[in-house]
Amino acid sequence: IGRAEKGEGVSLTVNGKELTGKALQEELERDKKRAQRYEDKAKEKKDGDADVLVSRELISRYVFQIQSREVYNGRESWVLSFRPRNDDLPVDKMQDRVLNKLSGLVWVDCEDYELARADLHLSDRVTLLGGFIGALDIFDLEMNRARSPFGIWYNQAGTLHIEGRKLFSPIRYKAKESADDFQPFKQ
Repeated sequence: IGRAEKGEGVSLTVNGKELTGKALQEELERDKKRAQRYEDKAKEKKDGDADVLVSRELISRYVFQIQSREVYNGRESWVLSFRPRNDDLPVDKMQDRVLNKLSGLVWVDCEDYELARADLHLSDRVTLLGGFIGALDIFDLEMNRARSPFGIWYNQAGTLHIEGRKLFSPIRYKAKESADDFQPFKQ
């Protein structure tokens, strides 16, 4: 399955064949319903809630392509590749410079539409004032999320690797995080 924007419209392909007519409309309607379910779920969460990992604004920066469907952590997931939509993305904050250069793979849970896994990296070097003030050469993030038996999604494991330069000082940072053995709270 592939999806590409064509001017104002959308082109969808399944097994190398472009969908047209009724089949295209049915798939677009399913896509619209999936997006609405995700929007409804995101609205249930409070602004600034740490659970909200992605937003419509963030997703709009990238072109996504379905690579496969596989079982991850015992649950069906879609594997999507993504890359920046173009070179002229908005830069309102410092973090936008990094977000606009990220690409990689994400695993989305088929049932809960939650991010189950992410493997992100920079597609290009990020600079400040042409590299004079600083540069970010490496930003690699691997995040594995899991659904607890209680139905709550949590970050199970993650690694982060950053390398760059701030003025004349090199920056190297590596971090690992893991969480497991969750138990219900007993009062």
